[in-house]
Amino acid sequence: SSRGMVQISSETGRFIRVNAKFASITGYEPEELLQMKAVDFLASEDPAAFNRILSEMLDSGDASVVRKCLRKDGQTVWLRVNAILIRDNDGKPLHFVATINDITKSLNSQKQIEKLNRDLSHLARGELLGQMAAGLAHELNQPLTAITQNADAALLTATENAGQDSEL
Repeated sequence: SSRGMVQISSETGRFIRVNAKFASITGYEPEELLQMKAVDFLASEDPAAFNRILSEMLDSGDASVVRKCLRKDGQTVWLRVNAILIRDNDGKPLHFVATINDITKSLNSQKQIEKLNRDLSHLARGELLGQMAAGLAHELNQPLTAITQNADAALLTATENAGQDSEL
């Protein structure tokens, strides 16, 4: 199976069952996982926040969350967890069954795409500014050339006139 699957005690938060895929996602052996609680994986999350999630799940009966977790080797992974609460015939909570997908790669890809888009729009703005500058230079160049030519002509005329005056 391509998904991690676990059974978690609704009372203690301990793993009751885990599949091989979940073990490979977390980097732990299945036997090690059965000694652990779900909260042990959460990176920089206070247990109070996790307990709030658990109590919300107990109320609603299911949850879909994305959480940053720590593998055994200390690497951070992003996991999407979809959990449902299983109850007995009397409605008493028995355990959660959860599917876990490692979405680290797709999240990283998404971040890279967003960065590329930012870079591209930055380049496009630069390109646009370049085109505007070239356009402005062209627009300004024409009247400047005309002004210079007019000034040269005026100077020439003035000098010629001054030459004529001296002959008088």
